[in-house]
Amino acid sequence: RDDSGASAVEFVMLTPIMFFLIFGAGR
Repeated sequence: RDDSGASAVEFVMLTPIMFFLIFGAGR
């Protein structure tokens, strides 16, 4: 089972959202 591609896509899409939520909550 090779889903490394899907994992990479999810990581790239979710990481910016996580940063946005963290910095948004910080302010």
